[in-house]
Amino acid sequence: MGLCCCKIGWDSVMRMSADLRDLFLYEAFLYYNPLLLVALMIWLWGVNLWVFAQSSVNYARVFDLAQTHLSHREIWRCATWLTLIVPTSMTAYLYLYSHGEVSLAASQPVLLYAILLMILLSPFDMFTYHHAFTF
Repeated sequence: MGLCCCKIGWDSVMRMSADLRDLFLYEAFLYYNPLLLVALMIWLWGVNLWVFAQSSVNYARVFDLAQTHLSHREIWRCATWLTLIVPTSMTAYLYLYSHGEVSLAASQPVLLYAILLMILLSPFDMFTYHHAFTF
C-alpha cells in the first residue's frame, strides 16, 4: 500500500511544471500536515503507554484513569488506521490535481476531515462511546 502511494505520488508530482509543483506542495503541506502530526502524536502516545506497561508502572492509577482506559494496542490500532487513511487521501489529492481535476482534488482533504470527524463522533460501535470520548 505504501509503495503504491509513493509511486503514484511521485509520478503525479513529476508530471507537474515547476511553478505548479511549488504551489501544489505548499497546499498539500497545509492540508495534510495537521493530520500527519496527529498520527505521529498518537503513535508516540501508544509508545508511551507501552513503555509504562513494560516498566510495570501503573499509569492508570497514577493518572487516576478508569479501568476501561485504552491500552497501547488500541492506541496503535487507531494510529495504524490514521496512518493508512491520510497518505491514501494525499495520494488521491496528488493524482487528481496533477491530472487537471482540481475541484475533485480540493474535495479530498475536506472529505478526509469530515469522515474522521464522523468516525470520532459516531454513535455506532466503531469506538465505544467511552473510548471515543477518551480518544
